[in-house]
Amino acid sequence: MPDRNSLVHTGKYWVFRLYVDNDTIGAGAPAGDQYQLQVEHVTVIGDNNYVVRYDWTGAGTGYSTFKAINSIFGWPSASSFCSRNNTSIAWQDKFQACAFRSSTDPSVGMREACLTMTQSTDNYFTAQSTGNYYLASTVNGLPNPLINSGISTESFREFLADKSALAPAVLPSVWATAGRLPTLSGDGTQYDALDLGYHYPKVDAIVGTAGLSVEANLELTAGQVVATDGMIAVLAAATLVSQGSAAAPVVLIPSWQISDELAGYRPSQSADQWYCLWVPSIAESGNLIQNTVINGFSGGAVLDPRRVNRFRDNQISIFETGVYNWSADEGQSGYSGELMVENCMFKDLGGSAEALFQLESWSTMRCCTFLDFDGSTVIVGTTGKATVVNSLFAGSSLPWVVDPSRFAIDHCGFFETNIPINTTQPRACTVSPFAQGPLGAYYLNSTPSGGDLLRGNPATTAKGGTGTAAANGVYHRTVDPQAAIGESDNEVSIGYHYPPSPIPDTDADGLPDADEDTNGDGLVDIGETDPLHPDSDGDFFTDAEERAFGTDPLSAGDTPAVARLSLFVLISVVSSVKCVNGPARSSPHYLFWGWSSNLRRRLWRQLELQLCQ
Repeated sequence: MPDRNSLVHTGKYWVFRLYVDNDTIGAGAPAGDQYQLQVEHVTVIGDNNYVVRYDWTGAGTGYSTFKAINSIFGWPSASSFCSRNNTSIAWQDKFQACAFRSSTDPSVGMREACLTMTQSTDNYFTAQSTGNYYLASTVNGLPNPLINSGISTESFREFLADKSALAPAVLPSVWATAGRLPTLSGDGTQYDALDLGYHYPKVDAIVGTAGLSVEANLELTAGQVVATDGMIAVLAAATLVSQGSAAAPVVLIPSWQISDELAGYRPSQSADQWYCLWVPSIAESGNLIQNTVINGFSGGAVLDPRRVNRFRDNQISIFETGVYNWSADEGQSGYSGELMVENCMFKDLGGSAEALFQLESWSTMRCCTFLDFDGSTVIVGTTGKATVVNSLFAGSSLPWVVDPSRFAIDHCGFFETNIPINTTQPRACTVSPFAQGPLGAYYLNSTPSGGDLLRGNPATTAKGGTGTAAANGVYHRTVDPQAAIGESDNEVSIGYHYPPSPIPDTDADGLPDADEDTNGDGLVDIGETDPLHPDSDGDFFTDAEERAFGTDPLSAGDTPAVARLSLFVLISVVSSVKCVNGPARSSPHYLFWGWSSNLRRRLWRQLELQLCQ
C-alpha cells in the first residue's frame, strides 16, 4: 500500500528510510512499475538533512525504487534530497507531478511534469486555525502553481472527495442573511486537476474566536463540517436547522481537533471552555438538531426546551456537559418547558462529565446510549423532572436512590453501571452488550446476559424495551449490525439505534427512508416527504433533487430555479414541438447536456406540458 495523504514536519535527519539489499537474489532492476515505496499527496516540511535515506548492503549493485506522485517536498534548498552512493545504487526513482525546492535534485531524468518552487517554501502555504499548511491562493501576487497541477485518477478523486488542500473561509461573527451555509467542494471533481500535497479533512466553514451570532435563519445540511473557535448562538428571533442525513451527518468540531499542531483537550486554555451551541429564549421556535455530530467541546449545547422542536439521532462527545436544558425564564410564574432527546449517543471524554444537566426544566430521553460517564450521568436539578426510557448506561454512574416522581428510569439497560433503587424493569448486563458494526462500535450483540437482554423480544417481559420501535421514533433504525431493515413495528430494543447499512431507499429517489420519515414513526406526517413516492409534490423533480437545490419537495409550485430558467429559455427558443395526438415523440436530451438522466427527463416533461397542453 502506498503512503497516501501525509503531512510530515521534521526538524532533522530524514523522512523516509529505504534498505537496498545488493546481494539478495532478485534484487536486480524492478519489473514493470513495482516500487519499494510509493507516496501520494505527501507534503514534507522542515529542516531535514534528507527526504530519503538509502541504506545498502552487499557488494553488488542495488536498485532504488522510490516513487512519488502529486507530492510537495519543501525541504531547504541547501540540503540534498537523498543520501546517495552512485557506485552502489542504480537509480530507478520516479517523481510524477511533484514540487521541489531544487531544480536539479532529484535529477531531471527522474522527473515527470514536476515543478520547482522558486520562492521560500512558506510563501506557498497559508495558515488557518484548522491547519498551517493549506495551499495559498497566490504566491507573490501570482496564482499558486501547486494548485490544480496534479495527476487526476479515479482512485485519487475518490480518496480526496472529502478532503481539501485549500483553506476554508472564516465566517463573519454575525450571520445576517437567511439561507444555507455554502458547501465547500472536495478536491475530487471529475474534470479538475488535483492540488498537490497533503489534503486536510474538508471543512465547509470556520467560526472564529468571536463566535457566530445567528441573527437570520441558518441551515446546515448533510455532510457539512463546521470547525469552531467560539460558540454558535441563535439570537434575534432566528432559527438554526442542523439537519444531516443518516449517512452523512452534520459535524461540529473544535478547530484544534483538526489542526496539525494541536491535539487533545486543552483545559488550561480559557478559549476551550465553551459550548458548541446555544439556543436561548430570545431565539425563534422551530430550531432543529438532527443527525448531527458534536465532538470534542467542553459542552455540547445549551437549549431552551421551548425553542427546540427536534433533538434526535445525534452523537455527542464532550468533556463536561452534553446538553444543558435551561431557559432564562425558569422560575417565572407559569413556566413550562420540556426537551425531547431521542436516539442520541453521549460519550464522556474527560471522566467527570454529565450527559444532561438541568435545574427547573423537564426532559424526556428515549433510546439513548450513555458511555463512560463517571460523574452523574443525568442531573435533574432543583425542581426539574427527567424521564429516561429504553436507554442504555455503560461504564457510567447514577444516583443510588432516585425519586421516581422527579427522575423516572424505565426499561433501561445497565452495564458496569449501578442500578438506582426505584428503577422500573432494569436490564442488568453482566457481559458487554456491544458489537462492532458497519457504522460504529455500539450495536448490540446477541450474547446471553449481554446484548440479548436489550434486544426487543415480545416473547418475554424480561428483555428489550417498552413499546414499538415506531412509537419510539426508530422505525427505520436498528441495533443489529447485520440487519438490512429497521425495527419497524416490532418491540423496541434498548439504546441508540443506527440506520441499516446499506440504508434502504424504498422509492429510489435518492433520499433514504430514514431521512424522509424524520420523526421515525413509520408514517408520513405533516412536513415529511413520502418514502414510498419519489416525487412527493408531483412537480417532476424527485424529493432528493429538490433537497439538493433547496426547494420545497412538498410544494409543486416551488421548483429549482435552474430548472425554471432552463424552461424559460427553451420555451422562448423552441418555436414548435410536434404534439399531434399527444406529447412530443422525442426528447432532445442534448439541450440538457451535463445534467443527470432523471433530471433531463423531468425537464423535458415540463417542457411538453408547457408547449403541448
